[in-house]
Amino acid sequence: EITLVVNPTSCQEVASAGPALKKAHWRVVASADPAGPKRGLRTLHAKFIFSANDRSAGNATSPWVYLGSGNLTAAGFLHRAGNAGNLEAGVVLALETLAWNSLCRRLPVEKDSADLTLKPGALLAGESAPPRLPEYFAPPVAFLELLEEPPRLKLPTGSGSLGNFEILSLNGQPIMVAVDGTYRWDAPPPSEVRVRWSPAGSPRTAVVPVLDRFGRLAGKPLPALDFIDLEEELRSFPNPPEDDDEEQDPGESDDGGEGAGSAGAGGAVPSNYPFREMMQAIETIAARQTMVPEAQWPAWCARLEQALVRMKASPPVASVHRLGVNPLSVLRRSEFRPDYAGSPGSCQLYEDALTRVEAAWDYSGLVPLGGTS
Repeated sequence: EITLVVNPTSCQEVASAGPALKKAHWRVVASADPAGPKRGLRTLHAKFIFSANDRSAGNATSPWVYLGSGNLTAAGFLHRAGNAGNLEAGVVLALETLAWNSLCRRLPVEKDSADLTLKPGALLAGESAPPRLPEYFAPPVAFLELLEEPPRLKLPTGSGSLGNFEILSLNGQPIMVAVDGTYRWDAPPPSEVRVRWSPAGSPRTAVVPVLDRFGRLAGKPLPALDFIDLEEELRSFPNPPEDDDEEQDPGESDDGGEGAGSAGAGGAVPSNYPFREMMQAIETIAARQTMVPEAQWPAWCARLEQALVRMKASPPVASVHRLGVNPLSVLRRSEFRPDYAGSPGSCQLYEDALTRVEAAWDYSGLVPLGGTS
């Protein structure tokens, strides 16, 4: 038994093939909504093929299903992938057995659907294919890397020679290439830039995203972070940080809505003593980072640096600076990092991140807390 599942009002050639399908004893039914409460009609775009034997009561034996983009044509299934045209992709899943009555909960089919080849006018070809959009030409690089102090753009490692490739400034003028191969960006760090190249002498432009030093692609500028928010920020790792675009609850104030003495995001009561707040923050960092899996350690180093740099304008940072000591130095101690990160001097990625944070906080020349280094 062969059944075609289609969109009845837009099934193209199937609409005109009704008599031939009926003669071949193929059924044509409308796609259904497998998750809908009333199991109504559902527009179908993806293609699927389900096959099984029916040799036992209520069960489909040797069932398999293809899910993918390939049309049921020679081009969709029989032609090899070439250098031009569509690339069809799909997966084939196999099961040991499957109850027939559960099939309609997994695929857009309805049990005992009416055969539309028996109903005149039930199948319509639908509108013709829309005209193709102009060709899209991919740029020679998928992204650019952002270097800071001063802001510069760099081609991805391994880009090689790109010929007449140019990066355009905000006013559309090409940026000169420095001796080190970077492009000076005299503006706030961008999330994306426009590039220009000329394959076969035909100029083309495109917008490519920028990868910042925290590993964010086309990342938006993040808002400043306060000490009271640090624990929540680190607890959400490895999820990306909030970009502060969400609207605030009308009944919620900036300080949490419960006054200055209320609990913060992590449940701790904020202290009025800057040094105590600083040490509580360092304890929070140490407790969290000693549990970070080794595979996530590079991402953690970037996230920690990002969070602490966002805190540079927080009042406790300036207050502790006036004491002339650098509490961040204790984070370099072995007991403040996971075992696999080793002892001081053995994890350059982590220590370089702390060095940049100390520079952002203007703590670099201060006395290390407790004589650590």
